[in-house]
Amino acid sequence: MRYQTIDIRRQTFSFFVYFGLLALVFVGSCAKEKLDNIIDHPNPFDNGELSPVRIINAAEYFNVIANGDSLTSFAGFFSATSPSVPFGGPWYSASMGTEYFPFHGYLGREWRIPQRLFRDNGRLDLFFQHIMGYPNVENNPAGNILGLTIQHTDNRPVDYYIGPHPVEGVYFAVDRDETPSSQPDHFKIRVVNLASDVETTPNFYEPLTLTYADGTPVDPRTTGIDASRRVTDYVELPYGTYQFRVVSQTGFQLPGTDGRTEHMITDPATLSLVSRDVYTAPAKLHHLVYAPIHSYQPGGVYTIHVYPSKFMWYRIGFFEAFNFFENAFRVVQDNVPTANLKYGRAQLVNALPGSQLKLRFGSGGSTEDTPYGQASAYSTLSVGETQIALTDGSGDMLAAITHLVQPNQHYSVYAYPDETGKPQIVVIANDLSGNGELMPFRKRFINLCPDIPYVTFTRNDGESMGQPQVVANLRPGIASLEDPYISGDERQEPYEILAYRSAPGKVPGVWADDIPVLQSHDFIARNELYARFGGNLPTHEPGYYTVALIGRVGDNVPPEHKARMVIIKHNR
Repeated sequence: MRYQTIDIRRQTFSFFVYFGLLALVFVGSCAKEKLDNIIDHPNPFDNGELSPVRIINAAEYFNVIANGDSLTSFAGFFSATSPSVPFGGPWYSASMGTEYFPFHGYLGREWRIPQRLFRDNGRLDLFFQHIMGYPNVENNPAGNILGLTIQHTDNRPVDYYIGPHPVEGVYFAVDRDETPSSQPDHFKIRVVNLASDVETTPNFYEPLTLTYADGTPVDPRTTGIDASRRVTDYVELPYGTYQFRVVSQTGFQLPGTDGRTEHMITDPATLSLVSRDVYTAPAKLHHLVYAPIHSYQPGGVYTIHVYPSKFMWYRIGFFEAFNFFENAFRVVQDNVPTANLKYGRAQLVNALPGSQLKLRFGSGGSTEDTPYGQASAYSTLSVGETQIALTDGSGDMLAAITHLVQPNQHYSVYAYPDETGKPQIVVIANDLSGNGELMPFRKRFINLCPDIPYVTFTRNDGESMGQPQVVANLRPGIASLEDPYISGDERQEPYEILAYRSAPGKVPGVWADDIPVLQSHDFIARNELYARFGGNLPTHEPGYYTVALIGRVGDNVPPEHKARMVIIKHNR
């Protein structure tokens, strides 16, 4: 294989661009000329029209040569502890940007190829390189170089997945559908299964199934995916916040990947997230497999890409970890949906004892009948003012409110009684953005029991677990709106949540021993999902939750209506 010499001018290009821009800013701050005398220079990083061809980098390829021209920096990278760390981790040193990769100077996980790189006949010769450094035979053996010739003469969107695919070879090409769902408030999702027999056990590449967070299958079309069916059809689902999982036929969960080091340190036998306090201690398994929580937008098109990925495992007594490969998945966005300015979503939470309730919306649609102590699925609403009517099992209206539905907002409509038993409703917006967290553990609290005027929620024996406005002296039907969530993570030890009768100036107050205590394991939807962990369970599951105190207090209250805490999970 012939290796190309790097054009040093391209490596210094970014330096002079940045220096020139800095000089312009300095001169502009001192000069007094009119603005219309300034020459408008073109953007040096504008690569023009993008082709419909995309590279999905499923391996640690950092450098690219196109038609004999180097596009990346070929600068050296290093790790704080190891010469080889999980791809995208925070230990990579920043290299100088280039014309085609201005931020870091190296190939990332996805690359939409500029049209101008293709020759007139539609041909493009690409070489991808694994190991950093100059591309010569001495430093980089041929095994670290991947050659790919693309012949593309139409506007058909195509993805080239490059990486270790023993069956398909060094790349796998598949058409990409960028067309939005036929239902405008839905998104489309599919699976591209490039799992293979890697270092550990074949259980992790058996027929695979796309599931929701609790392990229930999404659709028959994304169930039992094996080597004979690498690419599934797209499935249409209502937009919203989901935690998808990929589960093997025997119950093994494949981990997700996002490039964050803390999510790549994994037990090779179970693929559980692990941690340790000091490097001389053995790793602690958390019996939880990483899977990201994403907001899937109306009109969006997504692919769940399953592929062999690099992970790390601790060695006792060493700061350095060692690497291993195992099948994993990540979410690839196939189009760029327009901003959601048309839809919001709402669900009913029934805290009215002894009732079967439903919501009807003035803009159209309704929830399903919802039993006491449960929450309905989300319904999609059009943006704008709409009437929200609460009805009983006979269709009679019990209460109504007019609410302004904001775009891309998720609402919970709580139905609960006042002191006389009259139905009340309150609408609360849920923040499902996660503030950048990809596997958040977020909880908020609300008091819907009219017989307890002030309630304080604590952890264990009265231990505070959040800011006072979040958990202390919560009044019936009044939700905390100022930073209302508490956060956690997979490393937490098992805990309890208790309710206290409190009052202004008396926090936490007196333990309400008539209200059953919540256990952290109550935040696990289905224990069966963790059968492969030998009876061990995680402390809790990630997600967006509300803990609501519902029911009544008194000698004549039926047992099934007595005050208790319930858990509402807002993502699926």
